[in-house]
Amino acid sequence: MQDVLEGLRKKEVDRNSKRFHESDRAQVDLFSKALMKKVVSLLVMNLKEASLEEEDLHTAKAVTRAFAQNGNQDVNEILERLDHELSH
Repeated sequence: MQDVLEGLRKKEVDRNSKRFHESDRAQVDLFSKALMKKVVSLLVMNLKEASLEEEDLHTAKAVTRAFAQNGNQDVNEILERLDHELSH
């Protein structure tokens, strides 16, 4: 999930780089990274909340898979954590 969002972040920063002065590039990069960290945190928090409800577990897993690439180890770890939290 993080790799997908990081790829989107980089693509958007590059695509919009002409809108900012070169001296501001480092600040734009830092801002966009901080924003993506918050987005990832919100997604993880929402997935955890959804995993606490049995009926929402399938939705949480579907969202996780949608953000992932095939065979992504991070996705498997997230899904295992969701299953583990639900079992307690």
